Amino acid sequence: MPTEDGGRYDTRMSEVAPVLLYDDDCRFCRACADLVQRWDRRGRLAILPFSDPFATERMASLDPDLRERSMHVAYPDGSLASGGQAMIALLKHLPGAGWLGRLAERFPPLGWLVGRSYFLVANRRGFFSRLVTDRPAPIRRPQSIRPSTAAKL
Repeated sequence: MPTEDGGRYDTRMSEVAPVLLYDDDCRFCRACADLVQRWDRRGRLAILPFSDPFATERMASLDPDLRERSMHVAYPDGSLASGGQAMIALLKHLPGAGWLGRLAERFPPLGWLVGRSYFLVANRRGFFSRLVTDRPAPIRRPQSIRPSTAAKL
């Protein structure tokens, strides 16, 4: 279902799901968020762009440089994972990749490798943006944040 701003809105979501926060000004980031939304067919993750008021509020405490240069996963308890740690969090929630996320969390050298790999790609978003098709920003809100509620934040 399309949103008012042309993004794709997916209504599957539990209230306690982690939220992927991504840079909707970045073509590559939109493509990656779209891939996550398609991969996560069961709706285990909410997906929101940085421009969403909920995302802005959740990232307010972050250093502006970190906020803009990496994706984040916001947890229901208020904590945030950024960059490589967010990548590990994503892996833990995606079907078929949970084992890799759990292994990266428990085995520090693998966690370090995931983090380094994430930033190697993230620091070249401009290059990768030229290789992907442009698409609307995907949106999958937590049930507790309805569009009318988010607009008031």
